Amino acid sequence: MVSVLPRSRRMVSTRARLPQVSTPLSVADYPSAGGHTFALVHAEQTAHYTVLLNCEGSLAQWASLFGHRAISMGPDAPDVVSLSAVCESTPASVDGRRQWLLADGHHYLDPDTDIAVRAHVSVTFAAVAEDTRKEPEEMGVEVGARLPALIGSLLGTGLAVTPMGAGDVLDLTCAAYNEITDTGGVSWPEVGPAEAHRVRNLLCNDDFVSSSWLLSPHVLDPDVLEALIAPAALVPRKRVTVTYRSTRLSPEVDSDDPAALLHSPHLERFGGIATITEPLGRTPTIDPVTEQLPLYGRLGVRKGYDRHAELFAAALGIGVLLPEHSDISDEPTRHRHRRAAD
Repeated sequence: MVSVLPRSRRMVSTRARLPQVSTPLSVADYPSAGGHTFALVHAEQTAHYTVLLNCEGSLAQWASLFGHRAISMGPDAPDVVSLSAVCESTPASVDGRRQWLLADGHHYLDPDTDIAVRAHVSVTFAAVAEDTRKEPEEMGVEVGARLPALIGSLLGTGLAVTPMGAGDVLDLTCAAYNEITDTGGVSWPEVGPAEAHRVRNLLCNDDFVSSSWLLSPHVLDPDVLEALIAPAALVPRKRVTVTYRSTRLSPEVDSDDPAALLHSPHLERFGGIATITEPLGRTPTIDPVTEQLPLYGRLGVRKGYDRHAELFAAALGIGVLLPEHSDISDEPTRHRHRRAAD
C-alpha cells in the first residue's frame, strides 16, 4: 500500500491532548529484540500502551483478515486488550488535492491514480499486574522483546508489517487532523487541531470538517469491508477502522488447568468506525460508499451523533480506546424546543 506521509525519525516524549479524549498521550521510541525501532504510545490515565505497525498488502488481504469475527492471541498474550486495523485514503497528489478542494472537484478524481491508500494495525497492552502499573521504560523493554513474535504472527496471515516510529505516529496524526505533511517543526503536543469545535453532526478540525459513522460488528464481513475501504472519487478522504477487544477467562476457570486452553484469551470484533473528512464549508457524507453495500451492510451503519471528536480519535489507531478514554464531562445535553406562542 502506498503512503503519502513523509517519514521522520525522532524521539518525541511530551504529552498531547486530543479533543474529547480524557487521557493525555505520550510517545517514545524503543529498540526491539529484532533490531527495529518502534514507537510506544502511552495512555497515561489508564496505563495502556500501544504499538503501531505499518501494513503492506492488497486491500483484499486487509478486508479478508479483519473480516473475521475474532482473532486469537494465544495464551501468552493475556495483556493484549485491543487491536485496531485502520485503512485510510487521501488525495494522492497536489493535483488531486486541488481537485478535492474545488466545490465539485470530487467528480474529477480518478480512484486508481488520484487517491492513495495506506493501512496500519495498532495493538494495545494493559500494563497493570497485581494492581501495580508498569513504568514506560519497563513496558518498552517487554513489548520490544515480544514484537518479533507479533510481527511474525501477522506475517503468517499474509500481511506484511513494519513497526512505526514516534516520528511516523506524529506524521500520521498531524495528517489526519489538519493535513500537515511537513512536520519538521511540529512537536507531539501540537498533533491535534489548533481549533476544534463540535456540533451534533460533525467535528470542525481547523480548515476541515469530519463526521464519523459506527459500523455494527456483525455486518463487517470481507465483502462489506472491501466495499468500505475501496478508493471512492466522491469520498477521497476516508478512514475505516475495525476494532477488536479482549475477552477474559471466567473467574471459575483455573488458568493452570488444561481445560483453560479451551478458553484461551482472544479478541472479539467490537465494531468499526468510518470517518469522512471534507474541506470547511462542505458536509461529509458516507452515502456514496454505503450505496455500494448490500442491504444488511447499510443497516449496520449509523451516524455517531454528538461523539464525533472521540470517534475521530479512536479511529486513528493510536491507542485511544472507547469508552475508557471518552471525555463527556463538558458536553451537556441540549434540547431545542419550539417557543410557545404567546
